[in-house]
Amino acid sequence: MGDYKQIPNEVGGRETRLPKDVKQEMVSLLKHYQQQQVVALEHILDFHVQFERIHPFQDGNGRVGRLIMLKECLNHEIVPFIISDDLKYFYYRGLKEWGDINGYLTETCLMAQDRFKEYLRYFRIVRLNIVNLSVKTIKLKNIVLELHNRSENVSSY
Repeated sequence: MGDYKQIPNEVGGRETRLPKDVKQEMVSLLKHYQQQQVVALEHILDFHVQFERIHPFQDGNGRVGRLIMLKECLNHEIVPFIISDDLKYFYYRGLKEWGDINGYLTETCLMAQDRFKEYLRYFRIVRLNIVNLSVKTIKLKNIVLELHNRSENVSSY
């Protein structure tokens, strides 16, 4: 539990990275993302798609990937969003088409963002409290680093 995958898998009929390549692909993905001077929604979506195409874990990749998107939106003061059940098929199509037609995923996430804005208005939340979330962000980063370190230790045996 918590390690990179050991068995090849696929998602939506698309092959993902082989287990032997996951560690290096994740290092490369994280390095590329962290080099961004300014992070916009498109960068977060691109990271998410690449994460899902690597599919680093045996299970739970979608949940982890969407959690990372939420965290990154909050971290960069971008209105977050939640992919509801009625948007899942659009979301999956967006993942599949990303790189050829980015608009499917972008528009789906913008629609989900509009819904989230309505929740903020309804509950009269003028500004998200990013300060309180920074402690949770640090904890999440530590969890991701721990998972990475565990997989590094496992692969060295």
